[in-house]
Amino acid sequence: MELSKKTVVRTLAVALIVAAFGAGAFAQAPPVKIGLLATLEGPFAAGGQDGIRGAELAVRQRNGVVAGRKIEIVKASSDAKPDVAVNATRKLVEQDKVDIMVGPLSGSEGIAVKEYSKTQPNITFINGSSGAQATTLVNPSPNFFRFNTDGGQWMVGLGKAALDKGYKKVMVIAEDYAFPYSQVQGFMTEYCKLGGKVPVKAWVPLGGKDYASVIARIPKDVDALAVVLGGADAVNFLNQYEQAGGDKPIIGGSITVSQDILNYKGKRRDSLVGTIAGAPIADAYDAPEFKAFVADYKKNFPDGYPSPSLFALVYYINMKATLDGLDIVKGDLSDGQKKYRDTLSKMTLKTPVGDVKLDANRQAIGTTFITEVVKDAQGNLYNKVLRKIRRSACRRPSSRSVRATSRTVHSGGSRNDPPRPPTFGTPRRSRGAPLERLLRLMATNGTAPGDALRLESVTRVFGALTAIENISFSVAAGERRAVIGANGAGKTTLFNVVTGDFPATSGRVLFFGEDVTAMPPHERIRMGMRRTYQSSLLFRELTVRDNLFLAVRGVSRNRFSFIRSSRSGPADELLERVRLTQVAAHPVAALSHGQQRQLEIGMALAGAPRLILFDEPAAGLSPGERGELVALLRGLPAHMGFILIEHDLDIALRVVDRVTVMHNASVLKHGSPAEIENDAEVQSIYMGDRVH
Repeated sequence: MELSKKTVVRTLAVALIVAAFGAGAFAQAPPVKIGLLATLEGPFAAGGQDGIRGAELAVRQRNGVVAGRKIEIVKASSDAKPDVAVNATRKLVEQDKVDIMVGPLSGSEGIAVKEYSKTQPNITFINGSSGAQATTLVNPSPNFFRFNTDGGQWMVGLGKAALDKGYKKVMVIAEDYAFPYSQVQGFMTEYCKLGGKVPVKAWVPLGGKDYASVIARIPKDVDALAVVLGGADAVNFLNQYEQAGGDKPIIGGSITVSQDILNYKGKRRDSLVGTIAGAPIADAYDAPEFKAFVADYKKNFPDGYPSPSLFALVYYINMKATLDGLDIVKGDLSDGQKKYRDTLSKMTLKTPVGDVKLDANRQAIGTTFITEVVKDAQGNLYNKVLRKIRRSACRRPSSRSVRATSRTVHSGGSRNDPPRPPTFGTPRRSRGAPLERLLRLMATNGTAPGDALRLESVTRVFGALTAIENISFSVAAGERRAVIGANGAGKTTLFNVVTGDFPATSGRVLFFGEDVTAMPPHERIRMGMRRTYQSSLLFRELTVRDNLFLAVRGVSRNRFSFIRSSRSGPADELLERVRLTQVAAHPVAALSHGQQRQLEIGMALAGAPRLILFDEPAAGLSPGERGELVALLRGLPAHMGFILIEHDLDIALRVVDRVTVMHNASVLKHGSPAEIENDAEVQSIYMGDRVH
């Protein structure tokens, strides 16, 4: 009996020691570091702050611990500019060594961060609140996940709601970047198909202060304004429209009726009552899960809004997905986070507005709402639910949907400026989508969804010489394409026909759905097409900065003004992008050949082009300069597509997504860089041993 007691004591002692060591091991488990990026500067600063609240709420609900590991949040800020967002993300990933990234906030930022994620395959990137369709629709990244529906999905049902209100003709006023493109597209797909008219669209710069020129152009006969402006931009427009005596009802973009806007102080604020909108959130949604979320938000953030904003909800959803996935895999981020990503791809996420699942592109399929702004007894504005949109899968609209026959007005431009439809890639396939017919696009010009450039049987003849013959292919928006072939294959002639330097003898050239076959080069430039040439076309006696200034001025509305603006911001930004800041004051004649090529690319980037054609940019460059060129081309914004003619395959195949091979004035074949590089027929052409 005595021995038995000793045994029991020893056993208990061992158990206590094991427990102590176990607790010590638990306490010493490394924290999981999560980078959190939001827009805390610029026009969306207020929304960014509420987005941070939403993300922090998801962390607080777990008491700062997931799967036995402490959650360490490392925050960073951007200002809604893609390059700033990428730099902030790069710091979090490469210097702060975060395990997972959550963010960013704005549409174009999301596209840029998605592209950066491809360079960091062992880090998982989860969206913040970015809603541009192209983030997951065009060239998706295998390690970028978005658990919120996108800006186009948010607008489903709003076109019908506008017509039910009697708004048969509307003017669109939207910021000129990726997210509003998705919103306008989503609205117009349905609205125009059901008979609505959009006679004028005004694309205004992000962070704009003066809306007088846009307000002055509002037609008297439109029934309403479809406004897709967010943050300070929305407030500035609403105040100025009020001061101008405007009285048109408003159809709101999702961010135009978010709580960060509904709580601004101004007389025009009350006139938002009755505004209908499409959004992923409805303040008065009565589901128990949403009510609990709102109550928890108010409890944790008494200095927040009367109800969480769109940004708070969406950041909350994405952070919750981040933590739920970690919980399921018990914090296991080994093997390049493969198990974690597989879990994220397959799990059903419980959110305050319903269940969310991801499609094959890691894009959320979930619930959205049609809402209307109302005022409560305390004078607070909020969104009540008009309609709840449920779907298990949905084909998201493509760029043709916004190609209604309408005039487009750029802020400060003329009414006759060419249309600027949004730019998107091939739509993902619908899996029996109930809204497929609703979202089917109006057929215009036969362009496929997302085509930046489409060539249809293009031929160019010089007397008895056929320089190019029956060329037909398309380049998607944001795509990087190389056109290769031996000398005399017709590559430069093809560029000349695309840019309008030579008219096509037959066939059609379509640019973002517009038939530009008979359009002169300067009109194509105004639509966003740019081109560099084999021979440098620079002002050799002027400085580098002056060359860039002239390029910026040449595509601006003040291009014929003799008064030089004191603002050199755009030129300086281009200097930095093409890495020529150190020689900004040098005359072009003093630059090396490689630096002159960099300057040409900088001039082509002026005015936010949508597609650039580079004609042998590496010709004559040294090995070091070629490396600089590759870095420059790879660093271009993700939404900015280009076509590259290049004889140096080591360069061409490193910077493009697809390759087109030309031979004897015709297209020989298309393929991926790997396919073309290993193709025996292509090799024989370049080695010169092909039998003719």
